[in-house]
Amino acid sequence: MANISSPLHGMQNYTLLEGYIVERTFNPGYVVLSYLVSYVGAWTTVEIINKRTTLRGSWNWSVLLAAAISMGGVATWCMHFIGNRAIILGDGNPQIQIAYSPGYTALSFVVSVAVLFVAFCTVGSNERMSLARVSLGGTLAGLGFFGMHYLGQAGVSNYTCVYVVAFVVAAAIVACGASIGALGLFFFFRAAWNSTWWKRAISAFILSVGVSGMHWLATLGTRYRLKRADPSLVGTFANSTTVIIVIALSVFGCIGLVFLSILAQAQKARAANRAQQVVLATAVFDMEGKLLVTPEGLLPNRKITNQYLEKSFNDVFNASHPSFLWMYRTTYYWAGVSGLVPAMKNHLTRAGLTHHHLRSNSQANLLNEEGTPIEDYSVIFRELFCLAAWEIANGFKIPMDDLGILYDEIVTTGNKSKKGAAGGKKSIFTATSTVADEGRTKKTKDSDVPIMGKGQLLFLVNRVERNEAEQLQTAGYRFAPTESVIPILATSLQVSEKDLTRRFDMMLDYATDSLHMLEPGVHIACFAIRASIGAGFDVLTRKDAKNQLPTMQLPFDTFESWQLEYLQGMDLMSVAATMKMFNKASKNNPSATEREFAQKMLKALEAIKDEIDDPFFNDAQLIAKPMAAPCRGATADSPPGTALLITYKIIMPIHARAPGKKLEFVPLNLFRMQQRVYKNAADHRIFAKETFNEFSRVLELSEEPEPLEGRKSAMGKLSFKIKGRSPAPTALEAKIGDEVDMFGNRVANQPQATLKTPKIKFWDRDSSPQVVRGDNSSEKNLIQNDSEEILPKNEDASIDLRTTATNRPRSIASNKPTGEKGIEMKNLPGGQKPGAGPPQKEGKTFVDEIFAITIRTKEGTHV
Repeated sequence: MANISSPLHGMQNYTLLEGYIVERTFNPGYVVLSYLVSYVGAWTTVEIINKRTTLRGSWNWSVLLAAAISMGGVATWCMHFIGNRAIILGDGNPQIQIAYSPGYTALSFVVSVAVLFVAFCTVGSNERMSLARVSLGGTLAGLGFFGMHYLGQAGVSNYTCVYVVAFVVAAAIVACGASIGALGLFFFFRAAWNSTWWKRAISAFILSVGVSGMHWLATLGTRYRLKRADPSLVGTFANSTTVIIVIALSVFGCIGLVFLSILAQAQKARAANRAQQVVLATAVFDMEGKLLVTPEGLLPNRKITNQYLEKSFNDVFNASHPSFLWMYRTTYYWAGVSGLVPAMKNHLTRAGLTHHHLRSNSQANLLNEEGTPIEDYSVIFRELFCLAAWEIANGFKIPMDDLGILYDEIVTTGNKSKKGAAGGKKSIFTATSTVADEGRTKKTKDSDVPIMGKGQLLFLVNRVERNEAEQLQTAGYRFAPTESVIPILATSLQVSEKDLTRRFDMMLDYATDSLHMLEPGVHIACFAIRASIGAGFDVLTRKDAKNQLPTMQLPFDTFESWQLEYLQGMDLMSVAATMKMFNKASKNNPSATEREFAQKMLKALEAIKDEIDDPFFNDAQLIAKPMAAPCRGATADSPPGTALLITYKIIMPIHARAPGKKLEFVPLNLFRMQQRVYKNAADHRIFAKETFNEFSRVLELSEEPEPLEGRKSAMGKLSFKIKGRSPAPTALEAKIGDEVDMFGNRVANQPQATLKTPKIKFWDRDSSPQVVRGDNSSEKNLIQNDSEEILPKNEDASIDLRTTATNRPRSIASNKPTGEKGIEMKNLPGGQKPGAGPPQKEGKTFVDEIFAITIRTKEGTHV
């Protein structure tokens, strides 16, 4: 056997070299190019795999296939053939350069992609890195690189390849070792939610070094024995078809990487821009308490609008705003609006006010000639909220009914001062359910995270079962331990990590049980209100159940007439005075029954006094009239039952703070709204009817569309009719000593005149007089009309003392026989009388009645 250095060297008849080993040299340019192609393919692969969320779903399988093509087709296959172009055999004459068999060449591509596909399937996409799976997947990937190389070498048609065993083994070890290391490093960073672009680039570097190292080790251990010289190769670019495919795939890899980079930058820019907007986000937790996020570790979200347009200085969008209350209530019964969303979308599209078109120029469409929001701005704003929720549901591939409920606080993102940006001020969460965050701005080590500025963030919270979590992962999202993504989210939102951790802990509890309910029976309650700094009032509630007053349950099921008369004699007496009287009666009263009753009342008062643990409670005054409040129904699917409240009321100073760590002030109108959204409450259908009546005007609907049925709520078809309109409430300035409603507005002495509503669309902004929202507005019951009485007659939630029969669910703890005389609920919550069908209009809640009495008796006597 001889090689090219034999005396045959320099001969033009290359057929004489057949059967000989031909010497080789390498072109450095192709060597470098081959590695760059491999690195681009590997980096593209890592970026694609980073988008994968689970093993199921067409999205995830598409991601897996794209990653296999990028790694197997570009990083390995293209690198191999470009690297082989660096091999110069003999004197470089085309007759004796490497030629390939089309069949083996195509097979090597298919096998490479298939093996990498299986390898990536084996690695999986679990949030916890599995060393066993990474090792197995990395080994398969390494063997895929190795197998592709030698299968491609088998496609060399004009040479017989002679291999050195040591180099073959070394090439296999390098391929498998580098693959395991690169994938292990990538999934380690990914599981820790610390996978920044440069860390992914390092993983891609190691992976491409493995591919290139394997290739060049194997190449150094390969000798080429010429089978035949091919004169047809003279003057041509060897195997032009293969070269064209290699170039095309390499360009594809470059374009893919550039596209992913541009996409990432666009996502960052969009997220940063949304920080200045009103945005609807989700806080979805699985049964392990993990948080649903995008593959980048951000919250799924949609923009509602650029900013809320305030009608006046007092019109601040917060948790007590009527629009927020409407949204809050809607999320407890999505079926009331889900059928209206297509018409809302069409309406907004025609006006150029969808999320995709709502820019600064179209924002002007929401203002009239005076520069104030148009009359129908509230309708438009709520339509945008519904459309944002609908888009999130489509992204999750679930019905709107399964989206969850609106969190009862609004988060303000970003810093507001240079001092805060310098790190001199920590973020705070205000008592009015808004985060006034002054968190410090810092340069993040993770440049993938957008820096968000000032904005308002509304949260839809939910907790999903295992099958629902898998469905969301199939849609392209991931569940991450909250502590893993808190740094990413805190940097993005510019909220301190400590505050954000506390916030998500609260949301998890809220998603688990957003509305705590009283147990059936009789309770002593404390109704403490204070004037809000902005407007309206705040009420003192339990911190762990912000829809409940501080209460203490009494050990009996109902009141007898003599007991009510006994309490009536103490009406408007302070806690200290009533405790003194109960204490005296428990010892000196000649009646054993009355002594026992006084002892039970005294014990309950002492217990609630210890819970509140503040001297102010001593001055609270008794409202002797029992109030009917919602309580837990007979079964999980039953409407709410009715419990009785004996209430002590007090008006606290405006600067008063919630005592202790168990109580918290919340907006009074939010607390009032929470009494209407209990599961299976009749008010849901009434609210749905009011919503249709209001939106049918601008949506030009003549009949109610079919609602979208869902898992958690469903609504049969209702016969809705559009009603006339009457004036909406107008805030009046209140002075000290004036009568005020629960929103801090002065109660007018004379009712306002009723205005009729002309048929004007919101975009017809001419010189027509301003239209006032009427009683077909679903926001009407969210605010108190100043021209109305605080509580109309026969619309209270109190007890009729003249009746004796009871229709209220009995307490399990009660020992009284069923036939014992008690009291009757005059009007149940929602205006429904016992035994009657569904109510046609919403009645007043117990909150309205207690508030009315509190205001009327603020001087300590009835007025």
